[in-house]
Amino acid sequence: MVLCEQVCAAMRALAVEGVKHGNLAASSVLVHSTQPWIVKVAGFELAEPVDLDRSDSGQTAVLCSISSPTVGGAECGSRACEAEKGDVKAFGVTMWQIMSNGAQVQAVAGQELPRPASCPAALYQLMQHCWAPAPADRPTFSQLSRQLQRWRTEYSKQVLSKHGLSRRNA
Repeated sequence: MVLCEQVCAAMRALAVEGVKHGNLAASSVLVHSTQPWIVKVAGFELAEPVDLDRSDSGQTAVLCSISSPTVGGAECGSRACEAEKGDVKAFGVTMWQIMSNGAQVQAVAGQELPRPASCPAALYQLMQHCWAPAPADRPTFSQLSRQLQRWRTEYSKQVLSKHGLSRRNA
């Protein structure tokens, strides 16, 4: 799951900068180190800057966030939001590939990819959320990043507790 979290952080940074990757897949994730795990996102052949919508005041609008009470579904029709949400869908597939140990996607139109054997149910549900048919129903990379960080923190606490350790003496 650390790999998924790092890929998500990289994609969040691209979204904040207004860049659509456009080609995210496990094959574009490079392992820089395994001690500790450090991955880098590559494959920018199709990457393009996204012209963020301008508000009446001339200020750059914030990327669409489906959790924001001020952002309605209509704003998710903006080019910036659509770009991020397209990359989010690809990120869901990339998570599936990572959890499937690099398996090739053999999807049939209209069918979701099956849950990988080693994939926790909650992570698979997050993948499914990324694959929502309507882009407005998909999470943002910021939301995904927060969720993955929460899970890592919870898992770390469980492991330390299981071994009778705390963060202070670990």
